[in-house]
Amino acid sequence: MGKSALAVHVAHQLAFPLPEAQLLVRMGGTTDHPLTAGDAQRRVLQTLDPTARLPDDEDALAASYRSALAGRRILLLFDDAANSAQVALARPAAPVRLLITSGGPIIARAYERGPGRAAAAGGARAAAQDRGRRRATNAELDALAERCCRLPLALRVAGDS
Repeated sequence: MGKSALAVHVAHQLAFPLPEAQLLVRMGGTTDHPLTAGDAQRRVLQTLDPTARLPDDEDALAASYRSALAGRRILLLFDDAANSAQVALARPAAPVRLLITSGGPIIARAYERGPGRAAAAGGARAAAQDRGRRRATNAELDALAERCCRLPLALRVAGDS
């Protein structure tokens, strides 16, 4: 089973508590013309409302995207992402869930541990460190790690804010 097939299978398992929509966006990371974050936002918005008039301005598009997803129980699957920059601007806020597949590594910034704080179990917590970022409490790091099932890649992407 490949990454995409596994991600679709996982998405089906996660879809039950997210009844509004489950959307697949093929990011094209391994093609010559990968989608931009704005392209991904446009595809999601057009799927949710095919008659919507979408702004040309990237900032206005991002605001429309955030507004359209705000408070909605949706699962997004961004398949074949090229890198973290491609998905970072399209990352939705809770309660929307985001699942990402990538043919290569996705490197993202994350939360930094507070000074003198003990790391939580395994690499997931350690992956949430990045110098120069806001300091997170142990409780925040534990909650983030739990929401990401302590998977380092998921934690890195989720913590990139």
